[in-house]
Amino acid sequence: MPTDALAPIAGDPAAVNAAGRSLQAIAADIADTAARLRALANQTNGWKGQAATRASTRIVTVPPKLDKAHASYASAGAALVRYARTLADVQYESTRARSAAVRANNDLRAAQIARDAAREADSRAAAAAQSANQPPPPPTAARYDAAIDDAASRLKHATAANTAAHEKQQHAARTAAAAIKDASHQGVHNKPWWRHVTSDALHWASDHWAKALRALTHLATVISALAGIAALALSVAGIFFPPLELAAAACETVSAASAAIAMLGDTVLAATGHQTWTAVGLDALAILPTGASKLARKATPALRRVLIRSADDAERHIGRGASSAAAMAEGPGKPAVVHEPWGVTRLGRDHDSIIFAHHTPVEPGEHNVVVHGLPDGWPAGVTSEDVAAAIRKHPDWHEGTPICLYSCHAASNGTAAELAALLDTSVRAPTTAVTLDFTLSAKPILDEGGIWKTFH
Repeated sequence: MPTDALAPIAGDPAAVNAAGRSLQAIAADIADTAARLRALANQTNGWKGQAATRASTRIVTVPPKLDKAHASYASAGAALVRYARTLADVQYESTRARSAAVRANNDLRAAQIARDAAREADSRAAAAAQSANQPPPPPTAARYDAAIDDAASRLKHATAANTAAHEKQQHAARTAAAAIKDASHQGVHNKPWWRHVTSDALHWASDHWAKALRALTHLATVISALAGIAALALSVAGIFFPPLELAAAACETVSAASAAIAMLGDTVLAATGHQTWTAVGLDALAILPTGASKLARKATPALRRVLIRSADDAERHIGRGASSAAAMAEGPGKPAVVHEPWGVTRLGRDHDSIIFAHHTPVEPGEHNVVVHGLPDGWPAGVTSEDVAAAIRKHPDWHEGTPICLYSCHAASNGTAAELAALLDTSVRAPTTAVTLDFTLSAKPILDEGGIWKTFH
């Protein structure tokens, strides 16, 4: 059954009618007041002089305005009363149509069910007759076709009747709205509120715009300088802690936007003689820290590679992660385990492992794991239990935290699935070898045909 076409008609006819009657009552009060004022204007009672003349003139001018208000309220009230009657009528028609549609739909479903059952019975009877080498009995399902057609026709007519009731309601609503709009034009027209507000705002702006714009440009200049300095500091710190690069980029955006606002405002002030052109030059100087931050972030990959090589050499001499958090002691034949403070567990102190640990982004809500992988499993000396134990010992990893496993072939050699089972969490891993391309901002790339797969 098409439920959209059989929706009820919303609205409260009684409330609409009450609103219309209230407007008509106000119109009657206005008409009575106008009549009283006219009667008062005709009664002098011997009152003479300048005050009496002014009062009489004032009294004479008020009734015509009240007449307009009376016509406006009376027309609007009549429109609402008419719409209330129409709304009640179409709601009654809609209720009847929807009830008829429910009955027709029930009959249709019952006839269809009966026909389906008859078809199954006919099929069984024909099969039995064929087995007995007897002619098949006449089918019985066709007897329900007429009932189905009748119910479908009644459902269609009921739906159309409800649609027609909706169309009547919409036409009546448009008519009432147009009548109320016309009635509003009949009344006394005062200056709209928004004109008062606009006029006051324009008057204030004409007197104070230069002062306000100067204050805005000063604030924008300060924000640009502070955001630029913060961006530069974060860019330098991002060399050692990669997640800070995102914060540096955000500060650069704020600084650049604020500088643009300041330069635009100072240019307008200078062009109109309210500011010197020196201020525009100072605005340009405010973005120097932002430029330095951008240069630092562009140089970060190269600087980080130099630092990582130094850290790698230190690890080779010391035997554990000197460039990151304290490492677990190695067991015989086991790689060093390093817990990086930005949410990375690294197994191995080789150059490639350090590069991956420092450059691969840590997605919000995930924990990165960096460990070498082979097409047929972990490297010699490494087991899934070792990797799971190393992850559990990371101070920032909690049970259930999803894992991003940077390990070649982990999604195809079974190690990712084993790790997901051991940690009881999801593990996302590559099906092929994974490398870093520093021409793409150290973005991890897979060999041809490789994809990332998630195990649970």
